[in-house]
Amino acid sequence: MHDRNDPAPQGLHLRLEIVRPRVVDALARLDRAPVHILCAPPGSGKTTALLQYAAQQPDVRVLTLPARASRTQVLALLTSLRGAPLTVIDRADAASPAGHHVLLERIEEDWRHGRRYLLGVTSRTAMRMQPLLARGIAAMADAAVLSFDFADIESLARAHAVAADAMDIEQLRYDTDGWPLAVAWLLRDVARSGRALRGAFAEWRAQNGHLLLECVTDADERADAKEAFVSALWSLGDPASQRSLDRLEAAGYPIIRMRTGLRPYRLLVPIATDLPVGVVAEAYGRRLVLTLFGRFSCRIADQPVGFVRRRDRNVLAYIALAPDATVTRAELLATFWPDASRAVASQGLRTTLYRLRHAVADAAGCDAGRYLRIDDSVGLELDWVSIDARTFRRCVELGVAEEAVGDRGAARDHYLQAERLYTDSLLASEGVEPMLRAAAAEYEHLANEVLTHLVAIYARDGDAKLHRAFAARRAALDYERRRSPAPGEASSRWSPIMTSI
Repeated sequence: MHDRNDPAPQGLHLRLEIVRPRVVDALARLDRAPVHILCAPPGSGKTTALLQYAAQQPDVRVLTLPARASRTQVLALLTSLRGAPLTVIDRADAASPAGHHVLLERIEEDWRHGRRYLLGVTSRTAMRMQPLLARGIAAMADAAVLSFDFADIESLARAHAVAADAMDIEQLRYDTDGWPLAVAWLLRDVARSGRALRGAFAEWRAQNGHLLLECVTDADERADAKEAFVSALWSLGDPASQRSLDRLEAAGYPIIRMRTGLRPYRLLVPIATDLPVGVVAEAYGRRLVLTLFGRFSCRIADQPVGFVRRRDRNVLAYIALAPDATVTRAELLATFWPDASRAVASQGLRTTLYRLRHAVADAAGCDAGRYLRIDDSVGLELDWVSIDARTFRRCVELGVAEEAVGDRGAARDHYLQAERLYTDSLLASEGVEPMLRAAAAEYEHLANEVLTHLVAIYARDGDAKLHRAFAARRAALDYERRRSPAPGEASSRWSPIMTSI
């Protein structure tokens, strides 16, 4: 328990050095309700925000509930604060069910007498706060209020004397979703090493990502919830994962809710895929990851899928780009063996599919049927296969959908994700075979459209630096497209601004 007029407890002055008036102002706008709820995942800066808000109030008492506090403990703490016009309670969801019950009873009683509460919670489901919200007694601010924006990151980088320009800061905001824990951690590490911000994120994530994931999962004692969260990171394309993410978001996991669905903070997804191969294979299965932009790559966990011939890779790429990643045998015959006799073409297709199946099985250490379906048609099992080109197209579609309903922020993030994925044109390092040239041209056109959208969004937002940067990128892509390198010529023309997931 802490009275605002008492000396600050040890460490409190360090928190209050990070002044965030935007957050304090957002909490002040909740004054129309007698109960304020600040609900956000671990590492969002709830404690700092609560203390900064309390420091500006004339008469306030502050306390932190102990973990699994009993009814008697909670009642004793609340009784000792009785009469304060404003009570700030950090970790209000940490108490036992009986402790939550008595807390809600006291809130119900006190608000009728003009006393107000500000609660910091991680989980919406740990306490039965929905009735308070539904009746208008409570108002809630979420993680979006606490996330670092461009100005916050710029200010923190300056305070740490970290060299960074506008694009570096926007990159970090995108990479971390403005998660205060990740941003502050990275900037401190960069400052200690004396490096500039540019290029530091990927190395920092590789060194500290598993610790960051532990910060999230260790905050929850429920083993089933931890496993569900990491599993959800591995199965974002599965509709069932959206139902799981909905429950996990309510329980306080770092998940963003958008009009188009829910997603975890993007920096956590590659951390999950970087877990030790044995752990991932045992608990969450092995995914086949197919990279078609730039240099072709096909891997299962840490094992490359080895192909004997380029045609095998082209057949796999052709299937991956098809609707539903499925192509009939007749289409494959007509596409890859157009001038061969029926007998020769059929034998060629059988041999190619045999080699594909065995290459996948050798890398996976299991039957290839988990990834590759072969019957009258040939298809990829998308529950077990990730394809950069399909994810790119989906990001573009989501960006267009968000922009259509007026959410430029969500649209911008989808376009930035697409821009990151498009590292170079389709199979650029090897030259595009005739049957894939139309697809390569289509994706190059989509990449140009992505840059056009980003140029327009940053122009409307008044961000001159990023507007010019993306306009220059679009001009470079236009130039290179007109230049039309010969088939087989290696290309390095596309170097996306947003290089991290």
